[in-house]
Amino acid sequence: MTGKPVAPSAGKKLSTREIVSYGLPRFGAAMMFLMVAVYLPKFYADTLLLAPAFIAWTFLIGRFWDAFTDPVMGYVSDGTTSRMGRRRPYFLVSAVPVAIAYFFLWSPPDALKDWGLFVYLTVTYLLTYTFWTVFSIPHNSLGAELTMDYHERTLLTGVREGLGVLGTFVGTLAPPLFAFWLGSKQKGFSFLAAGTGIVTAVFIFVCFLNVRENPAFQKQHPIAIREGLKILFKNHPFRTLVVVYVCSLIGNAFVPILTLFMADYVVKMPKIAPYIIATYLLAIVPSILFWTRLSRRIGKKEAWSYALVLSSAVFAASMYYHEGTWLLWIILAALAGFGYACTLALAPSMMADVIDLDELNTGRRREGAYFGVWSFIDKAAVGMTAFVGLQALDLMGYVPNQEQPPQVFWTMKVLYSVLPTICFGACYFLLRRYPISQDEHNRIRAEIESRKDSTDSDDCERRVEW
Repeated sequence: MTGKPVAPSAGKKLSTREIVSYGLPRFGAAMMFLMVAVYLPKFYADTLLLAPAFIAWTFLIGRFWDAFTDPVMGYVSDGTTSRMGRRRPYFLVSAVPVAIAYFFLWSPPDALKDWGLFVYLTVTYLLTYTFWTVFSIPHNSLGAELTMDYHERTLLTGVREGLGVLGTFVGTLAPPLFAFWLGSKQKGFSFLAAGTGIVTAVFIFVCFLNVRENPAFQKQHPIAIREGLKILFKNHPFRTLVVVYVCSLIGNAFVPILTLFMADYVVKMPKIAPYIIATYLLAIVPSILFWTRLSRRIGKKEAWSYALVLSSAVFAASMYYHEGTWLLWIILAALAGFGYACTLALAPSMMADVIDLDELNTGRRREGAYFGVWSFIDKAAVGMTAFVGLQALDLMGYVPNQEQPPQVFWTMKVLYSVLPTICFGACYFLLRRYPISQDEHNRIRAEIESRKDSTDSDDCERRVEW
């Protein structure tokens, strides 16, 4: 199998091998970053005794760094010309380094404390996310150009995110099991990080070998980055979609960040936490299929609107959690996962539709520019949520491994219930302004193809005259 890209046929459906190979890296990535979101803060806070405020600053610094690296990587990817395509060369560049950086993130030297440990955490965290950016921006961009079909895009992103959920499920259950088998969290997490990095690198190579690009997109001259960003933010559907997606992410981000704390100090059943997360994730996998099919019947915007109403009600009911309410928590976790599955399946698919509108306006495929900004906003929302949550706990007087004062108890409940409810309610009303329906998308694609046919005809006439 050669590295030379083969142009996908306009009318050809993606094969099962292409769809699954494209989605596989998300499995490894989900394992990696679920562990970062759920286990890393508590591991560094309670096991390594680093103050939560330090950890919060690491997350925040990482998001400022992403503000630079994500858009730049998108612009670089859009402008790359190579025998392997615009996106695929970066799969090879990033696979091994991201695995190595991730291992060191979970393997700090025993002698490091306080400021030294904070610096180590921050450096390894930034390296991990930088190498992941080198892969993920081209990878997400490639997904938007593999198919132009309105519904096949939802299938492609649904399979990718479904594999991501399976990876998240494994990443939820594996850390405590490895800590138990190896006798300590430090050994268990370090060993698991090595294995997770290797799996992720292998899946990136599988994607590289089985997925191809359309070489015609390389022939387009990129727009200057400043001018390109101006055009991007003038795109009304993009602005609307981004705001809705950010609010939805913030609402859901409190789940992985605070579940371990809620289990320890609110419900007071520490061993229930992995089951809560597992229930949440297991509900997502079949739900992606449900929302994908529903969107075919009633449209992407309408399906997502229903999911947001459900999520808002579920998180409002979460305010009732107190000592011993594990059964209620499991039921609501399943419903929360059912609602979140819609965001995972439909938001990236709608993003690809937005990029088609940009192609109509600019005459260029600029997936990298859009997904560079999209990825930064994604990580910034999660990072800021973690920063606010951890800083709030620290300011309220959080003390590790002890009974928490009332103000910490109520801070956890508000962050876990009230704020997500507000976020999902805001999402619903904002989403109603999103304008791209299936009929509108069909019109956009028809006009793009009409312009291409006209250009091809003009080029043919010029060649004959010459």
